[in-house]
Formats: sequence, C-alpha cells, structure tokens
Amino acid sequence: METWARLECLDAGVPPDDLQRDFRSPDGRFIGRGDLVWHLPDGRWFLLEMDGAEVHGSLDAVYSDRVRQNALVADGGVVVQRATADDLRVPGRLGEEIAGRLRRAGWRSSDERTSDLSRHSDE
Repeated sequence: METWARLECLDAGVPPDDLQRDFRSPDGRFIGRGDLVWHLPDGRWFLLEMDGAEVHGSLDAVYSDRVRQNALVADGGVVVQRATADDLRVPGRLGEEIAGRLRRAGWRSSDERTSDLSRHSDE
C-alpha cells in the first residue's frame, strides 16, 4: 500500500524526500517512523502514514498509533496525515491531496530547489 501511495505522489509531482524515516525526541528516544516524509521549508516534517488494516486495525494498534502520533506532533515540528487503502480507491486522489497540502506549505521538489540555485548562481 505504501508503494501505491508513493507512486501516486510521484505522479502528482511530489516525490517524498525520504521513506521510513526515524524520528527521535530531543533526548534521543525513538518516537516513531514515518512512511513517506517531506521536509517543509519552515523546518517541519510532513508525514504520510499509510494505515493498513492488518497492522493498524486492532484496538491495541489504534492506541499505540495515537500515543506515537501525539509524541510526533507534540513540539509542532511534525505534521501527520493518515491514509488507508480506501484513500487509494480513486486513482490520483491521494497524490493530488498530498500535493495540495505540500504546495500550500511551500514545499518544492529537490529538482525545483536545484533549478532555483542554478538560476541564482547564473545571475
């Protein structure tokens, strides 16, 4: 399911900056791992979490996910969006939704950032 989400994001022009990225508390304690991750211009991270029913469907998993998400967003440095297989039923919808959120947050692909650097060095 994560592969399909990543491909939708690629098709929408928003390739993730990282996959399966670990996040730690200021004291180094492991908090969680983000499925698809983008680094926003303001320094925050945007995580797309794909919640499959097999892994995230039990009550214990829902509780564990809530604790982890709360820890991730506690200091304001991480934005989390959760999605399931249902979000992939309409081709392109999830990718476009993520693209819209990222663009509103000012995110640009590494190609766009590299192009800007090249343009400025030519001036």
